Amino acid sequence: MSWNAIAHRLERGVLRRLWHGIYLLGPDAPSYRTLARAGVLTCNDEAVISDAWASYFWGIEKDPPRLPVDVTRTAGSHRGRKEVRVHRTLLTDPRDFTTRLGLPITSPARTILDRAESLSDWQLEKEVAEAQVLNLVTIDSLKAILTRAGRRKGVPKLRRILIENPGLTRSQYERILRRICREAGLPQPRTNYVLHGYEVDFYWPDHNVVVEVNPFSTHGHKRAHDKDTRKLTDLAARGYIVLGFTDKQLQDQPLYVVAKIQAALAQSSSRTAGAFARRTSASMPLAGSGREK
Repeated sequence: MSWNAIAHRLERGVLRRLWHGIYLLGPDAPSYRTLARAGVLTCNDEAVISDAWASYFWGIEKDPPRLPVDVTRTAGSHRGRKEVRVHRTLLTDPRDFTTRLGLPITSPARTILDRAESLSDWQLEKEVAEAQVLNLVTIDSLKAILTRAGRRKGVPKLRRILIENPGLTRSQYERILRRICREAGLPQPRTNYVLHGYEVDFYWPDHNVVVEVNPFSTHGHKRAHDKDTRKLTDLAARGYIVLGFTDKQLQDQPLYVVAKIQAALAQSSSRTAGAFARRTSASMPLAGSGREK
């Protein structure tokens, strides 16, 4: 299509300019898929959707991404524009690229590896867990991409997370514990709750009961073990009832888990009732004292 033909259609309103050299057909606002396609087109189809935008299209990241569109090129210039952020890579294994919704895109495992460079440890752990729940990746597929990733910046962080979290993912054991509580008629806890600067797995605020999964796993990394030990000790010292379960107990011993949580909730209720009784008796006048009405 010549520039004159484009100018004619722009004048008639058939086309609308999105970015320089990129035009929209029709009156509708551009979708995220349209913006992603436009990002690839600015690189002459020599790029794939990657990083935060790839995470969104795979369903790992729930919040819609913001501009600029993240794309990765394996060749050519890495200069982008304000609407497109171009990443260059030397990791060009075909297994790391695929298509989704008609868009060229990094594979789920490659997306997580790319995200490891910019996310914090707990954010990356959350993305790994979500990808596993969606059956997009396995521990083996993540380990496989680590073996061919070379000295990528995010490699140590992703490897550390895989070592320190060998059992169920956070999302998986959250679903299991919620199901256990629902079937046993127990109140539902808050999840991933920040308490005195610590993020705890499960918390019942009306009872001051905390549950952590795998806090003392013998398969965990020593640094993670020390961190969890300090957290649980500190919370217990502050008066919280703290319980620790392994992922195996959640899966194989649900009755044991229910019994312990029920006992903790009941213990908290008795504490509250006892404190109320002491406050009430302390506020009542002694027999025979005061003015009778």
